[in-house]
Amino acid sequence: FFGVQSNMEPHMVSRCFASSLPWWAARAKQAQMKSTQSTSGAKRLVPHRLPLNPKSIKKLNARTSDQKFAALVDNYFTSRPMLTRLDKPERQLQKEWLLAKSYDRFKTMEHDKQQKDQKRKKELIEEALKTLEEIDPMLAIGALESRPDAIPIYLRAPTLTPPVVGYIPGYGFPIEGTQEDETTLLKVLGMVEEKKVEQVVDTTEDDLRAQRQKESRWKGRFIG
Repeated sequence: FFGVQSNMEPHMVSRCFASSLPWWAARAKQAQMKSTQSTSGAKRLVPHRLPLNPKSIKKLNARTSDQKFAALVDNYFTSRPMLTRLDKPERQLQKEWLLAKSYDRFKTMEHDKQQKDQKRKKELIEEALKTLEEIDPMLAIGALESRPDAIPIYLRAPTLTPPVVGYIPGYGFPIEGTQEDETTLLKVLGMVEEKKVEQVVDTTEDDLRAQRQKESRWKGRFIG
């Protein structure tokens, strides 16, 4: 008996006789017991990890994210069978058609609703502006400038073109090159106040007096 089973270890022979199991069954049971660990009275399988190849790890880390994404997409399209219209059953095609039709109807209704809301909003803004203009024109301009959520056609901003004669800058955006033209235009239209007219006249008279004094000084030096 021992000559036939000479490859067995002594403790295996004792366990075989003790458990009345054949030697191959005892060896399998012992291997199973080695591959398990007892934690809090329960057996937990220990995962067997294969040794990683350092060359494959280095090659994987060397690839960029774009290359990894391209490999993932290529694997998705090559490994996954893509169903065409001919491969799909009639019931699935009917379901997809109904879903697409419902989505198109929803988008059309949503677009119409947005158009109606914009139209109603425009009418309300115009009505409010007319009411403010009746009270004070500056209130209407200030209301337009203080509304960040207004319709774009009502937004005002300083122009990027060169100033022209008679150009009046927007409310809150004074431009130095058009101050004289603005004062002249308001003066012609009779919309300038008396104080501003007096200030403009005073500045011109001061300039004339200074110019006359300079001319008299030069004349005195030339005569002397």
